[in-house]
Formats: sequence, C-alpha cells, structure tokens
Amino acid sequence: MLPPPPYHSSRSSSSYGGSTHTLTSLPLPLPPNSKPTLTSLPPHILLQIIHHTFPQGKPQLPSYNPHDRYDTAYYEDTKPERQRKTLFWLSTSLRLVSRQLYIASMHVLRSTYLPAYEALIRPGYSSDPFPMGTPVLDRFILLKVRQDVFADESELHMDREDAFRDLFDVAQPRARLEDLVRIYGVREGVVSVPGWDGQAGLPIHPPHRHPPKHPPLPFPSLSISFSPRRIGLVLNRGRTIAEVPRVPGRKEPLEVLAWGLVRELKAVLGAS
Repeated sequence: MLPPPPYHSSRSSSSYGGSTHTLTSLPLPLPPNSKPTLTSLPPHILLQIIHHTFPQGKPQLPSYNPHDRYDTAYYEDTKPERQRKTLFWLSTSLRLVSRQLYIASMHVLRSTYLPAYEALIRPGYSSDPFPMGTPVLDRFILLKVRQDVFADESELHMDREDAFRDLFDVAQPRARLEDLVRIYGVREGVVSVPGWDGQAGLPIHPPHRHPPKHPPLPFPSLSISFSPRRIGLVLNRGRTIAEVPRVPGRKEPLEVLAWGLVRELKAVLGAS
C-alpha cells in the first residue's frame, strides 16, 4: 500500500517524487474560538495518519523472565497479519467514529480490497463498482477482512467456499445491470436521472432518434430482478414492466441484457 503524499505548507515549495512543485490548497478554516480536532483536519492529513496506524517495522516482543512460574512461548505476528488486523480495526471501529473517518477509512479499505474483488467477478460479467456497485464491494470487504483475521487467529478456521457466492452470482451482476440500465436508459430517453445526461462512457448501441411518447421513468423508482432464467425491470419494487429471457447455463454479457431491458422499456413507453 502506497502512502499518500506528504503535507506541505501552501506557501512553500517541496521536492516529491523527483519534481519540485508548490501546493496551493489551504485547509478548511475553523469556526471562531474553536480548537482543531482530529476530524477537522484536511482529508489528506487524515489519510496520512491512518497510513501510520499500519505496522511500520518489527514489533518488540515481551521480555522473558526465566524465573516465571510457567514457561511461555510468545508468538510473533507477521507483518501481513498485523496489517490485516489493522484493516479489521478500520472496518469494525475507526470508520464508525465520524463521517470524516468513515470516508478516510473506506478509501483505504476499498483501494486495498478492490483487486481481490475484481478477481472474483464471474466470467462474462463486467464490473464498475462505482457508484452502483459500491454497496456490494463494501459487503465483500467486511466479509473478507473478517475471514482473513479469523484464519490468522486459528488454524482450525476454514473458509467457506460459498461465502461469496451470493455476492458474485446475484448481487454484483444485479448492481451492474442497474448501472447499465441507468446509462442506456438515459441515452434512449426512457430513464431520467436529475442532473445527469448519461454521456459518461461509450455506448454499445447508438441512441434512438425519436424520444418516447411518455415521459421517462425516474431511475430511483426502478430496480432489477435477477434469476438464472430471466431478468426483469421492476417499477416501485412491485410491478415488472420489462423482462428479458436468459438461456440456462449461458453467461450473457451484462451489457447485452441491459440493452434488452431498455429496448423492452421503450416498447412499453411507446417509443416511436
């Protein structure tokens, strides 16, 4: 894990990474007659502090007294084990202290576990965990860090092979489908997202030339039902308004399934 860049005064030049530059950002001003606290520090300083909570060197073992009544064998945690314990502490304690520490802690946790998360994506599926898939990534992190620490603590702990099955068989592709429906639906004029025009990324199909006859549906009112035989677009978590069948045992690209849902939604809304 790479540390964040060091903090320098906005009026001083510094040499970092082989180049000389001047930082111009200023910390947020404190209210009058208030003392600085940990959570009032700028975000990059909070990240630097959290980075220093990870083990930096070899720990000091307890001293051994030969006159002790019982012989004691001290076990020294390896550096990776101590790092995993720190990550566990971030996930179970520090991130719950305040909003600022939550943001900083989750930044470290997500950047640490994102490669492991991406490695478990099912073949044929795509992943873009920000923003729609972030809750799934966070659930994976909380489960993974717990399993890692328990495995370090006891050789009797056995990882369950199906521990992540629900996440990557259902939750991850469903969240990705919702993200794709949001993108393609806005471009086709059948889904509305306030303050967003759907131009991020590249479409796999050209947008329709004619808008639908009915106003677009607000994206927060839509959700995805996901099963091995079909996927559906559900309105207000009640009525299924569009469905696309699936071939059992076949992993269709999520982009194709999302486009099929948007096409069915256009037909429902009476697009010309």
